Amino acid sequence: VTSYLNEHPGGPDDILEYAGADATEAFEAIGHSPLARKTLNKFEVGRMQGATSKPGKSSSTLAVPTTAYGGLRK
Repeated sequence: VTSYLNEHPGGPDDILEYAGADATEAFEAIGHSPLARKTLNKFEVGRMQGATSKPGKSSSTLAVPTTAYGGLRK
């Protein structure tokens, strides 16, 4: 995710706000495009415990690693 922060159309702060947390609700609330969902799949490194959707589906449970920008969280 760190490599994508500066490419994110909303800027890095939108991602960093959820560092180390489940970002599913925020991601879904924005109404991301199919391209954004495809881009997201490149960064999936695992599944959060309790996630019910299957990998590659648009309703994935998203977690932003706390290592983004050196582990700093806003």
